[in-house]
Amino acid sequence: MQHQHYLGSANVDSNFDVGYSEDTNWETKITTVTYNGTSLTETTDYTLNTVPNTITLIPGGGNSALQTAGTADLIISATGYGDASVSQIIGHGAVNKLAITTEPGAPAANGGDLN
Repeated sequence: MQHQHYLGSANVDSNFDVGYSEDTNWETKITTVTYNGTSLTETTDYTLNTVPNTITLIPGGGNSALQTAGTADLIISATGYGDASVSQIIGHGAVNKLAITTEPGAPAANGGDLN
């Protein structure tokens, strides 16, 4: 994966692509793909060449490594080649929880408005 480059804005909510220089022989010899030391499963966690010369990572595939915001190494191993790696940032997705930090106060009398 020489001259790898990141395409787009990676976050835990959406699939995202990491590009690499074209080498179809290398692609056919890929044996493992890991992110942050966790093995990824082809078609569930990633696909190859959906977009030419890219690996598409799939956070929605259920792998917690791809669902955790942060920076970690994406490492692709292929028989007969040195490991290809890139430090990949995965950002937070859209807010999906609401936290209430101030609870309403009791009403002055029964049936009254909350303070």
